[in-house]
Amino acid sequence: MKAISLIGFMGAGKTFIGEKLAEKNGFQFFDVDNEIVKLFGSISEIFRTEGELYFRQIERDTFKRLIYDDTVISTGGGLPTKNFNIQYLKLTECVFLDAPFETCYSRIKDDVTRPLVMKSDIEDLKNLYAKRLKIYSKVCDFTVDASLPIDEIILKIEDWYFNRKD
Repeated sequence: MKAISLIGFMGAGKTFIGEKLAEKNGFQFFDVDNEIVKLFGSISEIFRTEGELYFRQIERDTFKRLIYDDTVISTGGGLPTKNFNIQYLKLTECVFLDAPFETCYSRIKDDVTRPLVMKSDIEDLKNLYAKRLKIYSKVCDFTVDASLPIDEIILKIEDWYFNRKD
C-alpha cells in the first residue's frame, strides 16, 4: 500500500505518532529531519552555513528518496509549504496532524535544534502556525485531531487508510 506521510506544525507529534503507527502495522518508519541529520549533519548548522533554501532542497530530495510502499514518513513542518514538494506528497497518503498552537508551542519552545524556534518569538510562531495551517489543510488527504489520545489518533488514521473507498 502507498506510503503515509504525516504533516503538521512543529511539535504536532509527527515523529512520535509515526513511529507508533509504523510499528503497529509492520511498516518502516522514517523521519525526514533525522535522515537529513544522518546524511548532512545538524539542521541548525545547515541553516546557519548554507541557508534555508539549501535546506529545503535537501529536505525535498530526502523525502523523495523515502517514498515507497508500506512506509510512514514524518515530514518537517515546512516541507508541505514549498510548491516543489506537493508533487511528492501526492505520491503518498498525506495525513495532517492538527494540533492546537499551544500544544505545539509547549513542546518546541525550548528546543535549540529548531532554527525557526530559536530565531522567532511567540507571535512570529503564531503567525507561522496560522499560515501553515491553511497549507496543511489544502495539501492533506485526511486530517486528524492530534490533541486526542495517541491510541485514538492511530485508530482514526488506520480506519481511514485501510477502510477508505478510493
